[in-house]
Amino acid sequence: MGLEEARKEMAPKLGFPALIGTANPEREAWILNGFVAKSDSESRRLEQATNRLGFDPTRQPYRLRGDRQRSAQDAERDIKRVLAELVASDSVASDSGREQDCLQDTPLKVLVARGGETGLSDFLQEVHSKLLPLFDSVPVKPCNALDP
Repeated sequence: MGLEEARKEMAPKLGFPALIGTANPEREAWILNGFVAKSDSESRRLEQATNRLGFDPTRQPYRLRGDRQRSAQDAERDIKRVLAELVASDSVASDSGREQDCLQDTPLKVLVARGGETGLSDFLQEVHSKLLPLFDSVPVKPCNALDP
């Protein structure tokens, strides 16, 4: 609410739309929303993480935490640890490259469907409604992928 209030207050002074994107609990949640296993080993790692956590971290990353200063038991739910486990390199490709793939290669419909509780769906909606019109004079058509 504070960010919305600040945007509303600053809008006349900026002269351009300001987008709000806040990940819940941290940016890794958005990467996890887009994680789709690309190999057998990634599928196994996702299954192991899901079994250990008791929920699918790609569909409910908001249930993870960002505080590494917890007990060993709570460390299992560290969002950075879970993401690193899932995107661990199978080949020469870097983990950061694999993270980028999670957002670039995953269909928009999947990101929107998974991103409701992490803030990703709201951010994508803002990009569609406020940013895209700046690049095209044709009115932006509704995007079916952004429908929940």
